[in-house]
Amino acid sequence: MATSLRHDRVLLGDIELTLLSDGLMRVDGGGMFGVVPRQMWESKYAPDDLNRIAIVANCLLIRDGGHTIIVDTGIGGKIRDRTRAIMGIKRAGELPRLLREQGIDPADVDMVIDTHLHFDHAGGNTVQHEGRLVPTFPNATYIVQRGEWEDATNPNERTRASYFPENLLPIREARRLELIDGDTQITPHVGCLLTPGHTPHHQSVMIESPQGKRAIYLADVAPLAVHMERLAWLAAYDIEPLRTMEAKRRLQQQAVADHTLLVFPHDPATAMGYLRAESGRFWVDSYQPSALDDRPSG
Repeated sequence: MATSLRHDRVLLGDIELTLLSDGLMRVDGGGMFGVVPRQMWESKYAPDDLNRIAIVANCLLIRDGGHTIIVDTGIGGKIRDRTRAIMGIKRAGELPRLLREQGIDPADVDMVIDTHLHFDHAGGNTVQHEGRLVPTFPNATYIVQRGEWEDATNPNERTRASYFPENLLPIREARRLELIDGDTQITPHVGCLLTPGHTPHHQSVMIESPQGKRAIYLADVAPLAVHMERLAWLAAYDIEPLRTMEAKRRLQQQAVADHTLLVFPHDPATAMGYLRAESGRFWVDSYQPSALDDRPSG
């Protein structure tokens, strides 16, 4: 497993993408792979004695001309001790520091796109400041699907363990919340794409440079690279698993046809990659970015 938080950077034409990881954790292998037998997944993602596999919490920084955008905010520093112990969480709450290392103060962020509001993707939305909870990014608009917000603020017995009010309500109270409905273009080069299944209103984030180069932050439609390789490998955490499968089917075809760079939120070994297809089989070629990758010609 990766032993440090990632800070991979790639130039997608004129757009700069930087992958930052807000925490390391361990989740139950059965939860991540559902009905897939352990004998099939353990060689790829070795479990510990408690049947947990090691994963990361990747966030994506997008710098697109005049826009500074964060996609998902990771686990955050407010995680409860019991959850921290059960999931073996380490080094959470690092996102603001990692941004400063990139020359970005939290106040410089224009937008936060929450793909969904589970605690490991939205935990860094808020921080404690002078005894109260406030948005981590005080000048940013937090962009969320309307249906996801409604589900998160009115959870049921199954979903309650994933949605924490302290990550959500201070955003609304500070009037930094923007609710969208369905596929939405956020900037000329960044758009939200509905990819339901993990939650009914889950979204991924598509980036397309002026040069026509594409990337997509998949979020939990495909938390690990193997989830994009194999349609039937679905997490037990998915609320509507068959919708996840159909969303992946569409993304598989698009990713191959358009040579789209895939960005995975939780894979400790394959943070980014390109999907290949041959004889009806798919696989992800792990991609190791550098500051010179995809630099525009001329």
